[in-house]
Amino acid sequence: MVSTLIKEFAKEKIFRLGSDKSQKMPFPLTRITRLVNSKGQAQGVLLPQNVWEDLIESMEYADPKFWKEIEISRKTPRIPSARIEKELGLSS
Repeated sequence: MVSTLIKEFAKEKIFRLGSDKSQKMPFPLTRITRLVNSKGQAQGVLLPQNVWEDLIESMEYADPKFWKEIEISRKTPRIPSARIEKELGLSS
């Protein structure tokens, strides 16, 4: 996960912000994009949805609470999907 994120940062685009506050990007957001001002100073970073999701997932995996929740979940009894669907009225 982290190596994927590093690869995405390596392919980042740099977009220079103009003085017009309503300026739109002239390209689709398909990779990490660094926003810089006219002096080349970083003002922000835009992440495509898939990169953002990978980042969040990596942070969750690093959290010991996440693994504790998984451990607790694995110890609870399983409920068949057919029973859940029936209770929700999704099957006959």
